[in-house]
Amino acid sequence: PGWSESQLRSYPFKTRQIPRLPHGDPRAEELIDNEEPVVLTDTNLVHTALKWDLNYLEENIGNGDFSV
Repeated sequence: PGWSESQLRSYPFKTRQIPRLPHGDPRAEELIDNEEPVVLTDTNLVHTALKWDLNYLEENIGNGDFSV
């Protein structure tokens, strides 16, 4: 068992890439201020989550419906 791309959600609206910026980048702060999505990089805020892949999540949160 594993996962396949067919399990990914599809949406009826247009999606776009979310920018990945270092946490000290002024553009990241601007996006946050404007309530726009941004992935912050170069931070240890979620260091333990680095090991969270699909296998880890399946083993640790079980076989339910979750959004991550």
